[in-house]
Amino acid sequence: MKQFLLLFFISCNVFYILSAQMIITGVFDGPLQGGTPKGVELYVTDDIPDLSIWGLGSANNGGGTDSVEFAFAGGSANAGDYIYVTNDSLQFIAFFGFNPTNASGAMAINGDDAIELFNNGQVVDIYGDVNVDGTGQVWEYLDGWAVRNAGSGPDGTTFVPGNWTYSGINELEGGMTNDACNKPFPLENYTGGQGPDVIIEARSNFTFAPADITIDVGDMVEWRNTGGFHNVNGSLAAYPDNPEGFDNGGPSTDAWTYRFTFTKAGVYNYHCDPHLSLGMTGRVTVMGEVITFPSYPISVVTTENSDGVADSLGVRCEIQGRVYGPNFRPSGLQIFILDENNNGIGLFTSSDQFGTYSEGDVISVKGTIGQFNGLTQILPQEITPLAQMMDPVDPLIVMTALGEDTESKLIRINDLVVDEVGNDGNSGFNVMMHNANADYVIRVDADTDIPHPMFAVNQRYHVTGLGSQFDSSDPRTEGYQVLPRSMDDLELITAVKQVDFSDEILVYPTMVHDMVYFDTDLDLDGLVVTDAQGKLMTNLQKKEIRDRIDITLYPSGLYFIRFYVNDQSWTTRFVKE
Repeated sequence: MKQFLLLFFISCNVFYILSAQMIITGVFDGPLQGGTPKGVELYVTDDIPDLSIWGLGSANNGGGTDSVEFAFAGGSANAGDYIYVTNDSLQFIAFFGFNPTNASGAMAINGDDAIELFNNGQVVDIYGDVNVDGTGQVWEYLDGWAVRNAGSGPDGTTFVPGNWTYSGINELEGGMTNDACNKPFPLENYTGGQGPDVIIEARSNFTFAPADITIDVGDMVEWRNTGGFHNVNGSLAAYPDNPEGFDNGGPSTDAWTYRFTFTKAGVYNYHCDPHLSLGMTGRVTVMGEVITFPSYPISVVTTENSDGVADSLGVRCEIQGRVYGPNFRPSGLQIFILDENNNGIGLFTSSDQFGTYSEGDVISVKGTIGQFNGLTQILPQEITPLAQMMDPVDPLIVMTALGEDTESKLIRINDLVVDEVGNDGNSGFNVMMHNANADYVIRVDADTDIPHPMFAVNQRYHVTGLGSQFDSSDPRTEGYQVLPRSMDDLELITAVKQVDFSDEILVYPTMVHDMVYFDTDLDLDGLVVTDAQGKLMTNLQKKEIRDRIDITLYPSGLYFIRFYVNDQSWTTRFVKE
């Protein structure tokens, strides 16, 4: 029996050593569109010659394990490597500024979902409880994060909440990059078996010892209660000038420890709540690299590769230009900035801390290049109004289909015909138009003064606006749009004359079962069919017109057919039997 127990202990210990080659060191639920990027950070504690035996799984809403949902394709990893697996690689790059290691739909996690790490199909580490919905639990990370404490883990199949530090919910909300968040996710924070860089004691004589320290960015500080009813409060509520907040909750007489890794340079003040009046305060000065924003022309940071992905994704820079258009996001900022050569870029932030800007304002923006649905944007960290003037540019006359060459430029498209008017939603609506060159999507944002009822099928317009894009899937080479800024950007062409072409166009029969035929020598530019209530049934452009229209699927009733020739039109009717 003793020999069996010894062998069992040895086999378990060998398995533990193997499984400890990699552990979960972080989980995050990002603040970008759709709650992205989501994912995990893994740390390699020992060389892994074959990653293919490793995998991940998520347990959604406390529904229990789903086993391996993502398996590494292969390759190797070295001790000390960090591995990032996300659900959306583009949003990961935009938020963190570097490429993830892998992307998988298995990481489409919410802030209440557990994560399992597998080795050869066996769970070797875990975050959260797979059988419990994390909402309201200590380990919830909705719009936030959690990171493993130094020296802890792996935890096998049993989650240990005390082995983790939590941001709290919504601490990433509002930040378009990790650095801009209230509590940034502390990348590569795990220090294996190493202890803290500095230890501070909370003592019974109502002091922190040492009370004033200087450290480097990335250093970990540990506070230890050696006697008394104490806590550590460096929160932003108490010290709004701190670069970021930290605190360990309410005071306690327990022999507690609290660790915090400082990821932003600056001066941090803190205190013990019950003994602030007795002078129990502290200060941490964090030395670090000063973040710079080199100045670039807009044209340099807006180039894109063949898949429509911005070449400068994640680059910090400063750009200058003139504001065009209204603010398309009143709860934050969504504007366009163009230079004197009509090179433009979008600006987006969900924060209202940067003020308001109107068309014609000239501004300098320091921020990070990002991308949303194919549209290259700058995500600001600082906006400075400039006193200089900048004359407006003349719009680029577009004679072809929209593309990357029209993105974020002021453009004009002439002689457009309204084909379809979309439903008016909370955010706006689309108007489908065409001319002899191409089809176009005119996106009317709800934050403009342009009313939905002004558009009708077959109206003709000259349209000016800002080139935009909305393409939600790779490659990001479709979904190009025009955003008119106001009613002034829409010039109604009223010269279409109603004439009588009854001698030039023969339409037959008048009582129709399946096909309407017509004969003419006229060079038709288009035709449309509407029902008696004005609903569009058929819309044909010049290149699509034949000598008949199939109405087999029309309901019985009265219909109108309108023919277009240059600036003239003629309407007649028929009845579907």
